[in-house]
Amino acid sequence: MENFVITAGIILIVILFIFLWAKGKKDQEKRKLQEQEEFEKIERNKKNILREQKFNSDKNVATPEKTLYIDNTKKVFCFFEKSTNVMTKNYQYSDLLKYDVQENGSSLTQGKGGAALAGGLLFGVTGAIIGASGNRSNIEKCESLDVYIFINDLQRPNIKIPIIATPIEKNKPEYKSATELVKELISTFEYIQVNSKSQVGI
Repeated sequence: MENFVITAGIILIVILFIFLWAKGKKDQEKRKLQEQEEFEKIERNKKNILREQKFNSDKNVATPEKTLYIDNTKKVFCFFEKSTNVMTKNYQYSDLLKYDVQENGSSLTQGKGGAALAGGLLFGVTGAIIGASGNRSNIEKCESLDVYIFINDLQRPNIKIPIIATPIEKNKPEYKSATELVKELISTFEYIQVNSKSQVGI
């Protein structure tokens, strides 16, 4: 009788374990499906907004919180805010006044330390961001990495583009990916500034 009770208990535990495992897997698949449906809904919304604005997206750069869209024919750009599911107004190329990259709250594009951008982020270096002529101490961890753009708009004179929001060690692949994303943004903003000289009306 005692052996029967022990065996029955083991069987019940195994059954319970299988049930919980199957339920967990089903819940995980359900969450993935919901996330995929939400992603597709957001993508459809973005396309509809761009179509309504007659915005022809020649290029886009996706960041954790925003997606930058470029219409090179009309020479305008805009951002899609992922948190609010809203598209910003269209800005002309000439509205982009300047940009700034900040790591751990310190600017990498101003003054003497500006060389750090070319010496570090722009070329994808994943160690400390130290320029050829800069004088910065070696920082092993990135607490935050943001790109700011300053635009000719009284209501919203600057836009923050967060790239890294949680601390990460600089020898991690995620940090290298983040610096490559910054490089892509900077290259795009440089293109916009250069081509703003040939701005056309829309």
